[in-house]
Amino acid sequence: MRLIVCLMMLVFVALPSALAQASEPGTNEIANQDALSAYHRAFPGDDSTAKRQALQTLADPSVGDDDEVLPLLVAAVDDRQAHADAVLALRRRTGLAPSPFRGQSHYPAYAPTDSPASWRYWLTDRARERTQQAAIDRVHDEAVEAARAAAEAEKTVSQEQ
Repeated sequence: MRLIVCLMMLVFVALPSALAQASEPGTNEIANQDALSAYHRAFPGDDSTAKRQALQTLADPSVGDDDEVLPLLVAAVDDRQAHADAVLALRRRTGLAPSPFRGQSHYPAYAPTDSPASWRYWLTDRARERTQQAAIDRVHDEAVEAARAAAEAEKTVSQEQ
């Protein structure tokens, strides 16, 4: 009976207030900035609990942009107090799991090991691939625009004849 009462309270009290807060404009941006500032406050210090909480917050894929958060998580892998939590946060954020054969994977799969160097290489490979994909997308857009312009020019020439 208690469980039913608790669930009803959750549905009728907590859920509407959470939805209202989530629908407020700028709420996600504020939450993202709070999460990033919590990370930046925690990591220069020695408080492992603050580091763990900051990493758990950044592990959520809805918090921040990957281009901003992943470098922070990779940097945390090198922290003695937060290494395990940083690796778990990277796994949760990226949805990746270690290969059954250690050292046999690379980007876009899991890093070869959980060492700081492996995660830095993984992040570098990710950045390189994203840069290449952006260049390919830009060239594709230019080609589509050129084809569109050529079709317009051909249409204009055929109408003049």
